[in-house]
Amino acid sequence: MKFNEFVKFKSQDGQSLVEMLIAMSIFVIFIVIAVGGFLQAMANQRIVLKLSAATDNMSFTLEQMMREMRVGSNFSVSPDGSKISFNGYDENGNQEDIDYALNSLTGAVDRTFSIPNPVVGSIVNPTTAPMTADNVTVSYFNVIKSQPHNPGPTLINIVVGITASDRGVSITNYIQTSVSSRVF
Repeated sequence: MKFNEFVKFKSQDGQSLVEMLIAMSIFVIFIVIAVGGFLQAMANQRIVLKLSAATDNMSFTLEQMMREMRVGSNFSVSPDGSKISFNGYDENGNQEDIDYALNSLTGAVDRTFSIPNPVVGSIVNPTTAPMTADNVTVSYFNVIKSQPHNPGPTLINIVVGITASDRGVSITNYIQTSVSSRVF
């Protein structure tokens, strides 16, 4: 074999080290982009699941509130709309004073109820408990009271903002509902 033939044979042989490094670099770039996209999709899925669970719980809470408001009377709303008070009834038919308000420290909607004592003219044992679950963070609570027809039922509009957070990303979902009292 002559020297010229050896050089010619060598130049037709496979890939060079530089070509191999370039191909591997391109492959690594595609893998990094794919893994980054997958991790972002997983993070988005996690926050969507948190928001979905919180929205479901808040819908259930609003339904409980609306049941009490339908049979309530003497509605009053704070000037900023962050609290509603009314006269309602417990499961035994006893009258009680009910308040719903946003607890800004815990991010929950609190229900305060008390049984009025007509003899003394005071309230007996006011009790406050959160209506929303621990996985629900309420960031906005606003109540608007109107009476479109006088005399007529009171119309209550409630807007609630539920926030889900995960690793520095927050999404807020707003729910609005209306209820009218059945008591004139």
